Amino acid sequence: AFNKSHATAYGVISYQTAYLKAHYPAEYFAALMTSVLDNTQKLREYIADAAKCGVKVLPPDVNLSSSDFSISDGNIRFGLLAIRNVGRVFTDAVVKERSRGDYKSFDEFVARLSATDINKRTLESFIKCGVFDSLGIARSALMASYEAILEAEQGKRRNNIAGQMDLFSFSPISQDITESTYSYPDIEEYGLKELLYLEKESSGMYFSGHMIDDFSKHIESLTLDSIFSILEDTRNIDSNMEVKYKDSMQVRVAGIITEKKTKVLKNGDTMAFIKLEDRVAEIEIIVFAKSYAQYSELITAENAVMIEGRISIEEGEDAKILLSRLTPLLSNSEFIAEALPKQDRPYRQPASTAAAPQKLFIKLERFDEAKLAPLYRLANLNPGRSPIAIFDASTRKYVSMKNVTISLSDNTVNKLKSIFGEGNVAIK
Repeated sequence: AFNKSHATAYGVISYQTAYLKAHYPAEYFAALMTSVLDNTQKLREYIADAAKCGVKVLPPDVNLSSSDFSISDGNIRFGLLAIRNVGRVFTDAVVKERSRGDYKSFDEFVARLSATDINKRTLESFIKCGVFDSLGIARSALMASYEAILEAEQGKRRNNIAGQMDLFSFSPISQDITESTYSYPDIEEYGLKELLYLEKESSGMYFSGHMIDDFSKHIESLTLDSIFSILEDTRNIDSNMEVKYKDSMQVRVAGIITEKKTKVLKNGDTMAFIKLEDRVAEIEIIVFAKSYAQYSELITAENAVMIEGRISIEEGEDAKILLSRLTPLLSNSEFIAEALPKQDRPYRQPASTAAAPQKLFIKLERFDEAKLAPLYRLANLNPGRSPIAIFDASTRKYVSMKNVTISLSDNTVNKLKSIFGEGNVAIK
């Protein structure tokens, strides 16, 4: 019953794309990824498919990336336009200006692009996902400097527009900087976990590794199903293709919890919807009230877990998993320790005898959820048992942060004080 003209057109396109994928895989996948720039889930799946064909996706680079995904020595270079908070007008300007010569330093980049629609959000996203790594300055130093550099350059431009130009402003050399003119602070680079978190936040991808890598030994010891294969098979469930995964089938998957949403039911119980991500793909997990009551403490963002449950397929939607059991994954160091004889394992203080954790208090002039983003990030990077409360100075009331705890190491406390101010952080 399928229209013959449609069948012919689809057949031709199928053969053309199959030919391109077989003989020009890098070019094929670069075009495919460019077509879904704003769909992180699709991008991850295409990156996984490209890897099967021996094609790698290289991280974004200020001197090598184009606006779209491009070819680099038989592999694919991540496109600048796929980075969050970045527009095509700006990325095209970056590539056009680069034709005059590679960027030598971050401050030179800002100077050369100062006439474009450059802003703090765009620069921050570029820094977080490593666009400037090849320039030799740590991301931590760039994060501490980029606002001052941008404001200084914009100030120069405003003065020039107003006619307040100095003697050297008339020289063409000022528009062709070849060396860095800025002294960057000597700051220790972020740890791997924080680098990964920043990359995910700014691009939806990991370039320096993956959060799940720290749990690889435990994962290797398990028999697991592939999230990518579950999604692929269940999308083809109505075709004539032979598939392994079907509706109501029991599966076991492992990954990092990337998102959590809760819903209070009419009877007062709480259920949750979470996203679980492995190296390749992400799938939604539905946690019904009974299971949520049992596992709520383990269902937190950035937690590594193994989940068992049934596949659930609704027409027009990607497959989901209905959780029946959840098990926390052991980090590589913990997994090795568990394999040792009991007498050789590191001592762990039993939870029942552990001292009550200290509580963190943060003072804000006015409660604003947006101002708490750095706090959430630090809590994710430094998981612990200490609860957090926010003091709203405008109402003189305390707001407890539910389901968010933190480890109060000296390093974490110092970072909190640098963000919120010395006098606005207290521990009791």
